[in-house]
Amino acid sequence: MGRIEIELPDELHNALKELDISTSELLTDAARAEIRRRALLDETDRYLEEITQKVGDPTPEGLARAQALALRILNRDTDKLPL
Repeated sequence: MGRIEIELPDELHNALKELDISTSELLTDAARAEIRRRALLDETDRYLEEITQKVGDPTPEGLARAQALALRILNRDTDKLPL
């Protein structure tokens, strides 16, 4: 297993110790999450390229419709959604 040395600001180091959080586990989990996030972004880019080759670029009307829908979703009041 590889080893690295990192430096943290005192307040972060103290907070991790106070909460009894393993810095090694935290960094390992964060690194895995970031690697997965980047892989998913790369896959999204590949998918978008593939779909664009199949159907072409979206029309201005299609883009406007997608943006309107995205705004509706972002502005939705989540407190009113059923659990």
